[in-house]
Amino acid sequence: MKMKYIFLGLVWLSVMGCYDEDDIVVDDKQELTYALGVGHDYDEILHEWHNKYGFYPLYVFTDRDIYWNNTIWDNPNLDVWKGKCLGRPGDPDYVGKQVDLLGKVFMEIYPDELLKHFPLKMLLCRDLYETKYAVTYDPVAGAWLPGYDSTAIWTYRGYDFIAVNGASKQMEEMTMDDKCDLQTSLNATFLEYLGVKGVLTAPEEFFEVSDYWYEYLRGDDLFEQGYIMDVLVDGDEEESQKADFASYIKLAAYNMATLKNSPDKSLDGDSRPSWVGALNPEERDVNGLCGRKYEIVIRYLKSLGIDTGKLQYPVLD
Repeated sequence: MKMKYIFLGLVWLSVMGCYDEDDIVVDDKQELTYALGVGHDYDEILHEWHNKYGFYPLYVFTDRDIYWNNTIWDNPNLDVWKGKCLGRPGDPDYVGKQVDLLGKVFMEIYPDELLKHFPLKMLLCRDLYETKYAVTYDPVAGAWLPGYDSTAIWTYRGYDFIAVNGASKQMEEMTMDDKCDLQTSLNATFLEYLGVKGVLTAPEEFFEVSDYWYEYLRGDDLFEQGYIMDVLVDGDEEESQKADFASYIKLAAYNMATLKNSPDKSLDGDSRPSWVGALNPEERDVNGLCGRKYEIVIRYLKSLGIDTGKLQYPVLD
């Protein structure tokens, strides 16, 4: 699912009409409540998830649920500088298929205790985009107008939620690659969240693979030293180790076919190379250091009850 769109901020704002950020008042003292859906067979599953794990799986939600970050509105329709995602509530006709897929690619992989750490809300979306500020020339207006560049994504983690794309007709058109991409994205997002919240602790042996001496590394040089992105902080070994472990926690969500594939180095960013082929011993992991760290992390996650086999070798029909 690789789609990009350019939206003009002024056009969106004209559609929003009197919907002005300054006019919106949020009462932080008001107790928020969330209503789970009813009337569909899949609603029973969503209620079960809530009762067992505490989070709210919502396919009907408000702007506040997805755009309010407890201090300001993260809505690019209100301010192209602040907003980072766009999402719409799921189509009830397709939520059931989305829920079935989420059971396979996510819920069945984790033990109950870890699922209880899921953020407050799981927002089931019919479409979901990540946005960044952009300026586009409008030939009608004869001027450059502020707006945002928007890319379709599978998941997005916000203030108190993880949003998941797919509750739309696209469920009927998903390829095996699409399903694998969704699995990778959602699990990487959740594993990263567990790390941020301090639920995951790095095994000491993980830090014995690389020396964490600061040096400027990019591209293949990173992999040769056992790093999969630029994590080294000059003069701060502890922060370097913390960032290194966090990167490998996310890498654990990638399947082995991707990790062993031939890398497309044209996808490499300056400080974050593509992880396609990250464990390829001929082209990336030539010293085997990345593979050693990866196996340490996989053993650790498995010890927590995570079914890492489903991450490494997904079987999705």
